[in-house]
Amino acid sequence: MRNPHLSSILAEVSMLHRRLSNLLEIRNATVWGEGSSAGGEQWRPAMDLIEEPQQYRLLIDLPDLSLDEVKLEMKNRFLVISGKKSFIDNVEPEAMLRFERPLGVFRRQVEIPGPVRFENLTATMNNGVLSITLPRV
Repeated sequence: MRNPHLSSILAEVSMLHRRLSNLLEIRNATVWGEGSSAGGEQWRPAMDLIEEPQQYRLLIDLPDLSLDEVKLEMKNRFLVISGKKSFIDNVEPEAMLRFERPLGVFRRQVEIPGPVRFENLTATMNNGVLSITLPRV
């Protein structure tokens, strides 16, 4: 049997957590033009690393970006994904009522668990998700 009092407390804690998260995430955006995030910090897009028999596959959330706006490089066993997400075109900063999506410079560095053929890497962008395939050696 569910305790309605406990459910109410958990709902309130969840709401407070969301509000606090929103307040803390505001520092990851800037309303005044382009550049890195507020405070000069970089943001990190969400990512999944999948191990498959013949390859490693990465899925990275990069909405509103095209493949040519993303740089990929291999440094030892690390794949470095970087780029810059610009401010929304044709929107005046004063018109922004809520601003949560990160802007500016982003960078992810991912250790690849085994040897790969970086020269055979494939990358595609579909619906804001960057898919990178790294064939195993």
